[in-house]
Amino acid sequence: MPIRPENRARYPRTWRAMVAQAANRSGGRCECDGKCGTVHEEGRCDAINGLAHPRTGSIVVLTLAHEHGVPLEEETIERMFHACQQCHNRYDAPMRAAGVKARKEAERRRIMDKAGQISFELQCFGARPGRLAPQR
Repeated sequence: MPIRPENRARYPRTWRAMVAQAANRSGGRCECDGKCGTVHEEGRCDAINGLAHPRTGSIVVLTLAHEHGVPLEEETIERMFHACQQCHNRYDAPMRAAGVKARKEAERRRIMDKAGQISFELQCFGARPGRLAPQR
């Protein structure tokens, strides 16, 4: 997966070596064992790096996925897994959706604050930022 520019500095300098270690460990096959929510036959995804994905037909590019809760700064691959695009995207989907929602809310609040609307919202409705109080 592409690294978001704002997170790039958080990745260890040894990242490329870590990816190589994961490739060696995985043998070029997706290591997802169902973390993505898919039940894989044989207990592990059968997508092979560089070949057509068995379900999607797209060329597989394995990437190193952090297990949820593992900081980006982690310098070992024990809590990471080599994943095909489908497994990595499915695994990260809830976290990505939450991130998109948070960034949209932050942008909305920035725009409202710039226009003086957040303080207006709070004064008029006695609400917490981003949430209006019920009408009486």
